[in-house]
Amino acid sequence: IEAEAGRIHGVFYCIHKSADQCECKKPKIALFRRAVRGRDVDISGAYFIGDSEEDVQAGENAGCRTLLVLSGRTKREDLAHFLIKPQFVKKDLLEAVQWILEKK
Repeated sequence: IEAEAGRIHGVFYCIHKSADQCECKKPKIALFRRAVRGRDVDISGAYFIGDSEEDVQAGENAGCRTLLVLSGRTKREDLAHFLIKPQFVKKDLLEAVQWILEKK
């Protein structure tokens, strides 16, 4: 990533199980808040890329643009059952990143 002039500012994850009902477990957004704390970030312009309905819900809850990749747990036909639809769908992370970079 750094070789291509990118930077990772932090890595955030939740160690809890869904049954724990913690605030950091997706689709809740405590981790989003922690990730942007102290940074000049326009969350409404950010993309949240994920591979599940839970990821789409989390991105929506945080106010991000939502992008679903079909390289993980979700298949295109699963989208019919999503309560919240992603704004964009790409086949995998590489296609998603290339698409975002083309838009900038």
